[in-house]
Amino acid sequence: MRAPWLWLLGAACSSDQTITIRGYVGYSPLGGYISEGTVAIRDADGLSFDKADLSMDGFKVKAPVQQRIYAEIEAPDAAMASFTGATGTENMTLTDNELFSFPVSQLNELREEFAGCAGVDSDGGVVLGITVFDGINESDTGDPAKVTNATAMVTTADGTEFRACYRDAEGTAYDPEADATGNSGFFAIFGVPSGLQTLTVTYQPAPGESALTYADLYVPTGPDAVIPRYPQWIESPF
Repeated sequence: MRAPWLWLLGAACSSDQTITIRGYVGYSPLGGYISEGTVAIRDADGLSFDKADLSMDGFKVKAPVQQRIYAEIEAPDAAMASFTGATGTENMTLTDNELFSFPVSQLNELREEFAGCAGVDSDGGVVLGITVFDGINESDTGDPAKVTNATAMVTTADGTEFRACYRDAEGTAYDPEADATGNSGFFAIFGVPSGLQTLTVTYQPAPGESALTYADLYVPTGPDAVIPRYPQWIESPF
C-alpha cells in the first residue's frame, strides 16, 4: 500500500546517516507555492531533527536515513500542516504538492461547517482525509475510486479515541447522523492532542466483513494544526 507521500530517490548519495530533502510547499486551493515559513523534520520518535526556511527557491532540509519521519509546515496565515513519510539512503527531491498547506480561513470554514461535531471547538489538531482504493480507478475519470463505507478514528497512547464526523451521502454538507464516509470519501476528526497518534480506518470489503488500515501521525501543537490525509489509501480487496 502506498503512503500518503513518499520521498522519491535522488541521484546523490547521503553521508553521516542523513539525507538532504529538497522541494517546494504547495498552497491549496490557491495554487502556487508558499515562500515564507519553515519546514521542520521530526524523527520516528517525534523528536525534532532539523528545520529549514521556505523561500522562492523552495527548501532544503536534513532528515535521518531509512526511517519514518514527520514533516511540519508552518507559514503565515496558513494552517500548520503535518505529513508522515519515510526516507531511504539517498538525497531526494519531492514532487509538486507532496507537502502543502492551506489558509487558516479555510480551516475555520470547515469548523463552521462541522459545528456540533465532537472536539470542533477545542484547540486540538484536525485530521482530514479522503478514503480511496489503491489500485482501483473510476471508469469515467480515471481517478482513484473513493471508499464510501469507511469509518475513521484516532487513538492516543493512553487509549483515548477520537472519532470522525462525516458529510452526507452526496458529500455536500456535514451530516450529524452520517456514520461513514459516503460518496465523497471524506472524514474529519477534531480535537486530537499533540504528539504521536494512530489513525485507524475501518471499511467493509464485502457485506458482513470488515478490514482495518493504520497510519502513524504526528499532531503539532497549536490551534490551527491540521494533518491532511489526501488521499488516505485503502488496500484494494480485489
